[in-house]
Amino acid sequence: MARSTTRRPAPTTSLSTQRLVPQAPAASGRDDRLDFLRGLAVAVMVVDHLVGASWLHDVTMGQYYATAAEAFVVCSGLVLGLVVRRRVAAEGLRAAVRRLLLRARTLYVAAVVLMVALGALAIAVPGAARPCFDAAPASFGPLVMAALTFRLAPPVADVLPLYVLLLLATPALAWALARGRWLPALAISAGLWAINWLEPYALSGVPLDRGRPYFAFASWQLLYAVAFVIGWHREAVARWLARTSRAGNAAMLAVIVVGLALVAQQDGTLGGWAALGTDRESWYAATDRSLLGPLRLVAVAALFPLIAMGVDMGWRPLSRWAGPLLMPLGRHALYVYLLHMPLVVAWTGLVYPRFGESAFVGTLGQLAALALLWVAVRQRFLFRVIPS
Repeated sequence: MARSTTRRPAPTTSLSTQRLVPQAPAASGRDDRLDFLRGLAVAVMVVDHLVGASWLHDVTMGQYYATAAEAFVVCSGLVLGLVVRRRVAAEGLRAAVRRLLLRARTLYVAAVVLMVALGALAIAVPGAARPCFDAAPASFGPLVMAALTFRLAPPVADVLPLYVLLLLATPALAWALARGRWLPALAISAGLWAINWLEPYALSGVPLDRGRPYFAFASWQLLYAVAFVIGWHREAVARWLARTSRAGNAAMLAVIVVGLALVAQQDGTLGGWAALGTDRESWYAATDRSLLGPLRLVAVAALFPLIAMGVDMGWRPLSRWAGPLLMPLGRHALYVYLLHMPLVVAWTGLVYPRFGESAFVGTLGQLAALALLWVAVRQRFLFRVIPS
């Protein structure tokens, strides 16, 4: 919101200056580095959802306990923490909450329409809605009701209900933080995560089409809540981190990332100690993705700040060469997500059965899909219909 008072030129800050904490949004309201990171997550998501042999999968699907989904949740929490605090200061808590609920309504409508469309396709043409539905989980009426009540969790499409629930929980977070009660808010969030992890899915409903949800809200909200608090208190966190060594932080995070990557590689191939563990189920629980096991939380807490530091250190060349591709995708992540769904369905049904073993075709197709989505964003294709 513009003010009539005279402003001094804003100092140029960076992720490294803020020590792992994103800079305040620029005059446009955007943080280019966060858009870049979110665009990178979008690109990884698209590549991973187009299954089959691919040279890109050697990078995007490498053995590690973190994926693009965690990156989206963390980025969303950081961005909304920054934005909501600014809105509360400028417009008041009630106006900020109203905007959050309107955004939640937009995502809810998008989620329901997507679920119903996929279900109707599975009913009309059995097998045509893969990888989301192998077969229709119910007749059309019950399927619509399940979509309205978030009792559908088809692969690839099941992250949208999580985002709706996160947005609906954000007013409570904003209320607590506006009153300085960030510690009780984090304690409640951690408690929900702990209950759902110690008693798997005790706080989760049972989807109509799956035995359990893949993105359990009680577990995944912890990532969002922590990121939201960091975004809200960006300046305070930055001052605290400024008292530490940047090189030391990077070295510590790198050691954790490399160590967990080696562990995950052994775990994935069932080699060495991983196959000989006396309590294999406990290890699976510690690295479970749906419930966000504790070791997975450590992996996220190490990898994403390290990537942010790397982006900041190389920001000038990255913004010049990769920025024009990734930042538009990051700024319109919801639009890209929704538009990539028909590409995933078409790929799974038409391309993968014929060329699934060809790494050349797979890589070329994934790059073509990214290019098509980028062009759609630049041309604002169906922007009035598809939410962004």
